[in-house]
Amino acid sequence: MVHHDMQKRFSAGTVRLSPVGFESLKHTPVSRLPVPGTLRRLMNRRGFSLKKVRKTIPQKKIPQTDAIFENVQAAHRRAEHDRSILRVSIDGKARVKIGPFSRGGSTRDPNAQRAVDHDMAVTTTHIQTLMIDLDNGPDTHSHRTQFIKRITQFSDKMGLKIELVYYPPYHSKYNPVERCWSALERHWNGTQLTTIETSLKWAMTMVWQQIHPIVWKVDNHYQRGVKLTKSQMKSWSERLQRIMGLERWSIKIEPLAGTTT
Repeated sequence: MVHHDMQKRFSAGTVRLSPVGFESLKHTPVSRLPVPGTLRRLMNRRGFSLKKVRKTIPQKKIPQTDAIFENVQAAHRRAEHDRSILRVSIDGKARVKIGPFSRGGSTRDPNAQRAVDHDMAVTTTHIQTLMIDLDNGPDTHSHRTQFIKRITQFSDKMGLKIELVYYPPYHSKYNPVERCWSALERHWNGTQLTTIETSLKWAMTMVWQQIHPIVWKVDNHYQRGVKLTKSQMKSWSERLQRIMGLERWSIKIEPLAGTTT
């Protein structure tokens, strides 16, 4: 919830533990406070309003915002009319709690839905370019050395041209995969994710734009905080094609000679 004057995030649970804006409740033991449902009604009466997503607050802009959007739209038009370009959208999902205390310890259905079968045989021999929509998050931004190195190695391994198309800062909600995450949250909302297997089964049974996802568990450990030095990064950086003025938001990578499919 957000107060129209304060523009700060609160929830009934937060108020229960720290009664910000409710001075009369500050010295009341938690055990004697109203339940969260009652607190929500009280907060509404005090001028607080429910906000589903923080991103609904008016967006900030940087000088390059309009130019970045023009680049995104131009890239999408090329992908739409060129069958050799496969356009995808990627992003990291926010962490969810696994175990008996997820969802506050309550659940609407103790049994996960049965996973659906998928035909995973996909033929993409005509694909020559992989266009990736991103939002410049901390794990995939264009100056993250480990990400740039690995995406370039992927280009060489698969023999694919890679085009990284970034959305402007503060506008990640336009990244199509964000709608996928929203659909997943609605699908398993209220379900206690007691195990990883339960989470995977619920994810498999969601539907987004009439399509079931392909879901699998990645057991490999992804090391965080790994950085390449400038000298280590030099050979990788030299292979990046950046648009002048939009260096951080548009990157093309060509596979090494002899690896193109």
